[in-house]
Amino acid sequence: AYDKALSDSELHRLAIINELGKALERNEFRMVYQPQIDVETGLVKGVESLLRWDSPVLGTVSPEEFIPLAEKNGMMVEIGKWILLQACKDAILWPLPLLVAVNVSSGQFMSNSFLDSITTSLDISGLNSQRLKLEITESSLIGNSGQVKEYLTHLRSKGIKIALDDFGTGYSSLSYLRTFPIDELKIDQSFVRSME
Repeated sequence: AYDKALSDSELHRLAIINELGKALERNEFRMVYQPQIDVETGLVKGVESLLRWDSPVLGTVSPEEFIPLAEKNGMMVEIGKWILLQACKDAILWPLPLLVAVNVSSGQFMSNSFLDSITTSLDISGLNSQRLKLEITESSLIGNSGQVKEYLTHLRSKGIKIALDDFGTGYSSLSYLRTFPIDELKIDQSFVRSME
């Protein structure tokens, strides 16, 4: 039987994929920054960069809608390069030397160009590497543990901080803390939502 709701949903998904392919060259993405607060002092210790997309065809598209599609369709590596460079360029202009956190998808993290894109972003922007924090998901750690450890060790040697994002949502294990050089755990909100 014909299902109009399913058809509309599929058409919308295809429209997002089609427009995503043009979004970078049309300069439709923008960054917003969410403060990260030190709970002991109440002071802002850094910011997390968040990607937003204002499409002239689709309007404002939620990151929950377009980021999974970008990852699934192999677009996140190029989008991720843009995010990293833009976040570094923005951070260098801030009056305070705040840490800037950038989310990295597993596809981007495991790409051959990942380490080069970080070096390029820091060089072009002039941002001190000690002001950059990369937030990686646990899915980035699963698989080629030798390469993952090599990447993380290299990044930390440059002074870049590493945070494990959404810890506790999948196959998370405290053994990650011994196996990989990680500076910070970001506990998933489902564990802390009811805390005072």
